[in-house]
Amino acid sequence: MRIRNSILLTILISLIIIIGSGYWITREHLNSHLRDLSIEYMGILGDTVRDSLTHYMSDGATATELEEFLRGMERRNKNIANISLSAAEGVKRQFGLQQLMPEKENGLKLNQDKNGPLLSEEDTNGRKLAHFQYPMHADPACLRCHHVSLGERMGTLSISIDVTHIENTMRQNSVELLALNIAQIILFLLVTLVLLNRLLFSRLEILLASVRSVAKGGYKVDLHDTSNDEMGRVFKAFTLMARKIQELIYERDEYIHEQTTQLDFLQQMSQVLSKSQAINDTLGEFAETFTRSVHVTCARIALFDEKREKLSVHAVYPLRGIAGKVNPDLCCQKELCPFLWEIIESKHHRFIDHSTPLNDCERTLLDTEGNLFALLIPIIGKSEVHGLVTLIEARSKEREPLDETKANFCMALAHQLGAAIEHGRLQDRLIEQSKQAVLAMADAVDKKSPWTAGHSRRVTDIAVRIAHGLGWSNDQVEELRMSGLLHDIGKIGVPEGILNKPGRLTDNERKAMQKHPTDGAQIIGRISQLTPIIPAILHHHEYFDGGGYPDGLMGEQIPLPARVLGVADAYDAMVSDRPYRQGLSHDEALQVIRKGAGAQFDPAIVEVFLASSSDSGSPI
Repeated sequence: MRIRNSILLTILISLIIIIGSGYWITREHLNSHLRDLSIEYMGILGDTVRDSLTHYMSDGATATELEEFLRGMERRNKNIANISLSAAEGVKRQFGLQQLMPEKENGLKLNQDKNGPLLSEEDTNGRKLAHFQYPMHADPACLRCHHVSLGERMGTLSISIDVTHIENTMRQNSVELLALNIAQIILFLLVTLVLLNRLLFSRLEILLASVRSVAKGGYKVDLHDTSNDEMGRVFKAFTLMARKIQELIYERDEYIHEQTTQLDFLQQMSQVLSKSQAINDTLGEFAETFTRSVHVTCARIALFDEKREKLSVHAVYPLRGIAGKVNPDLCCQKELCPFLWEIIESKHHRFIDHSTPLNDCERTLLDTEGNLFALLIPIIGKSEVHGLVTLIEARSKEREPLDETKANFCMALAHQLGAAIEHGRLQDRLIEQSKQAVLAMADAVDKKSPWTAGHSRRVTDIAVRIAHGLGWSNDQVEELRMSGLLHDIGKIGVPEGILNKPGRLTDNERKAMQKHPTDGAQIIGRISQLTPIIPAILHHHEYFDGGGYPDGLMGEQIPLPARVLGVADAYDAMVSDRPYRQGLSHDEALQVIRKGAGAQFDPAIVEVFLASSSDSGSPI
């Protein structure tokens, strides 16, 4: 939360608490005072009525006259809702219980106060009524007409007065008081906001803008504030701090940027070591990193052949003015490149320029013709030197020179390159060994039954021809080739009795046979380099209409390589002899596949397959 909002919120809450509590106390005080005055007024009114009634009674007024007197009081005073007089037991005995109303308590204890009125309130039809009850006791004047003793209760005078207007007055006072308090809060907040904005907020905004400018690299700030208060001193201190930061940044910025960039490149190349990619791709990434990290014109990476007799360029990354293509025929033998072999054997970098004694073969290999100078760095692995990195600079040496600092960084990068080369070659060997082992296993599966010998290779040939007809790239075709050779590797777990059974398979035998795609995918999944071909192996028995296995995929849910293998696998199975039947002819098999288009097979792949078959007369 911003400081402005925090301060205003704190002030607002404090004002609400202070003025709200004052409003509540004032309202309660005014209401209590008004109520007390109202009760006092109504008490005086009740006393007046009682005294008048006593006077009438002393003059010997009858019950009828008293009733008329009471009704007249109601008519003359609109606030009086009702006046009634009830008789006590002594009076009822004297007059036979007929002349006056019987005495009622109205929910009040009539004997609780002998001197003052008894008071209660009630709401009736939207009106608020105050009920006063006055106990009437015999005085000396009463003894003239009534057979009672002095002080005996004569009856009760009940007066109901409408106090709705009093309640409305109190509510109106509360609303006016609340409006006054709200106006006070708003006025106080406006005055406070103006003062705070002038003394604090506007200056904080200026300071915040300067801080943001500094955060974005704009260190040239000058906060003009001639005041000598706390904010003025903060402005001056901030201006001095910004200038000092600017000086320090200008001194260290270039060095820090260079070091940070080089560390980033080293980290990126460390990540390259963990990648599973071809060596040439790794060399290309390192060539780009050498060029960009030390800001040279071009980087060239040359490696030894397997016999370590020739040095040839494998990767080039030019920024400008240098040929960027690798010439595989360009290489130098040891006896033709003595200077380069001397650097390689010394395992230390070397700077060269036009004065360096290079022969024509070395200059051609390094491509230094027309360039000012270069840096040569041997690629050192754990046990041997794998080649040479050439960093070429076509600009003037004074513009951005190649110095020892950059050379040391490049040596560290070259060590990483040596580790990457060894890692890549080891990985290539492991991948090739794994592939050969799996292919040997797949060949063993084919040979488990004389009926399936050569099946995987024939399926692979057909699938590759279909892939070429579909216009696949070389990498896609190579993956399909590996998928075809290994598509039935899961049958290694199927008993030979099932594979060679001359009759129809039982339900359990069919289930065992239909497990081979899943088993094959699990076997291949243990070799990380072969994971791309798992979908083709797992789903090559799926049907285009969803009737296949193991997952019942349909249409384009089935991976495209699996759909290609499905056609090739079905064709070879139909034309091959089995222990339970003779193989179909080529034309008969084509007719079955043509009928299966859209049901078992992808129609588009069937079309390509039939086209390749008609061109050659046979798909194999």
